[in-house]
Amino acid sequence: MINLSNKIVKKLMVAALLGSSLLITSCGTVLDQHGYVAQIGAVEDLTIGMKKSEVTDILGSPSVITKANGLSYYYMSSLQSRYNLLGAKENDRKVVAVHFSNAKRIKKIAHYGLKDGYVIDFISNTTPSYKKDLNIIQEIFSNVGRFTPSAGGSGFAQGNGIKY
Repeated sequence: MINLSNKIVKKLMVAALLGSSLLITSCGTVLDQHGYVAQIGAVEDLTIGMKKSEVTDILGSPSVITKANGLSYYYMSSLQSRYNLLGAKENDRKVVAVHFSNAKRIKKIAHYGLKDGYVIDFISNTTPSYKKDLNIIQEIFSNVGRFTPSAGGSGFAQGNGIKY
């Protein structure tokens, strides 16, 4: 009888040891680096007036290229802590923006961080409205008296029409 209970106790101890080791390892923090990782001192090697080809030689391919308001290269990276039970949290974000002139030379170099960003809610499935919320009755009667009759009278566009 004593041997049977000793075997059960040993099995329970082994199971408790394995279970507790799984819990301890699942609570650990994992650091994930995403995006562009620059060589040490590479960003400091950039100077105003440098050619676009020299930038790609030093920094490599950018994360994003935009042509809005002139050509710009963006090199983005983020560091996240992942807690297996609690999810991920972004600890650091670095964005190096290289803006070029029309002559394809560096005009400006900007550095942005986590504090410069803002959260965009992609999941809410709502469109923000920039006017006050009105119910259907207020919407219908809000336009009464706002329109003036046109000189032509019919409300349709005036013109010669389409000629074939």
